[in-house]
Amino acid sequence: MTRASQAPYYIIMSVYLGMNAFLWFLLNQTVTGNLSDIYMVASMVAGLTCASCVLYAFAEDDGSDTTSADVKIPFIQVTIPKWFFYIASFCVMAARLYFGYESNHNSTGIESLWGYAWIVATLIVFFATFPNAKIYFAARAVAAKNRAKLEAQEAAAAKAAAAATVEPKV
Repeated sequence: MTRASQAPYYIIMSVYLGMNAFLWFLLNQTVTGNLSDIYMVASMVAGLTCASCVLYAFAEDDGSDTTSADVKIPFIQVTIPKWFFYIASFCVMAARLYFGYESNHNSTGIESLWGYAWIVATLIVFFATFPNAKIYFAARAVAAKNRAKLEAQEAAAAKAAAAATVEPKV
């Protein structure tokens, strides 16, 4: 079974994550204290995840399979595992839902519409990301189980070989 290219998904996620990283960077300049720290961390996580998304999109365009691939961000020499990509994406989505809700709930006019637009956009990318993450983590669990089984077989074979080489004492 072949999969359709995931490049459009990665492009949409790149735009979503990039906008979040940029907006949180700007908001970090307007507040102090704990909220500033939250914006700073959220901006960095969204930025790293956005960079990995861009690289995944290019890899998909090249015909590479990115379903389980780690991606190395060349200019900062950081490897982003695929599991981190999914966890970070969900964290960004949760934060964006929270801030979108706050904006919609506590404001009126354009700011309220802005919060509503972020809620809708986040739900769209969530429903696009969740099935991919579910497949990835299921495949990862199967691979771990297979590795454990193979290691157990190798350990049993080594133990049997060691027992066969022991010479009886006379």
